[in-house]
Amino acid sequence: KLKSAVTNFKNKSWTKVIEDTSFVIINKPNLIDAYITRAGAFANSGQLNYANDDIEKALILDPNNAMAYNNLGFIKMGQGDIKNALLQYNIACNMKLNLACENIKNFNSIISKELITAKPP
Repeated sequence: KLKSAVTNFKNKSWTKVIEDTSFVIINKPNLIDAYITRAGAFANSGQLNYANDDIEKALILDPNNAMAYNNLGFIKMGQGDIKNALLQYNIACNMKLNLACENIKNFNSIISKELITAKPP
């Protein structure tokens, strides 16, 4: 089921991902990847509170999981908590997760473009 969830994640079939990972979590409640994957599906479908709950569970199970910190950054960004999002991305990047480092670069690029095009009041 987790493999199916990963495939459905790539296809952006969020409801199927949530169903598959929920099944996995019922049967294997300590499988961190299931929580992280379901959190991503929740976040991408706008269910940020559920996503946050799953990431918190994943971090309790493994406080050194870089992908969990990256996903927490994504969740915090979606909640408009930019400072905390960047903190989480930095934690994951410092753990050598390239995806998190790319997220920081992308964010900095967006901010730089906005500053360049900003007009004074």
